[in-house]
Amino acid sequence: MNITPKIRVFSCISGGEETEKIEVTADAAINGTENDYTIEYSENLFPEVKTTTTIRVINGSAVSVIRSGDIANEITAEPGKRHLCHYLTPYGEIVFGVYGHRVNSTVSETGGTLEIEYEINYPDGASTAHSMIIDII
Repeated sequence: MNITPKIRVFSCISGGEETEKIEVTADAAINGTENDYTIEYSENLFPEVKTTTTIRVINGSAVSVIRSGDIANEITAEPGKRHLCHYLTPYGEIVFGVYGHRVNSTVSETGGTLEIEYEINYPDGASTAHSMIIDII
């Protein structure tokens, strides 16, 4: 698989009583096989913040999301497992736990969807629930 489609990314972050929803449509490069592939795209959520996001799917069940640029972080979500991950901010680095709940991939050369659900546990004891749906359109 080596395609350059448009993708639509729906992200939802819930913590306490607040929920934040983000939708991004972008050109993407997708390379690999149906179970092991990489999606790469540029995100410009705010005019002053530019990032490149790389999503790596391994064996159709584990996902790493790597952001580079003005915001840099890397998370790994794998159902039933907890990973320590890093988030680089202008004020320093934060290390947090990511517990994977669900990964569902139906991506092929003709399109498909990648769904990821995970929880982030912060050093102060707080946690947030995250979901991401990536549609290849």
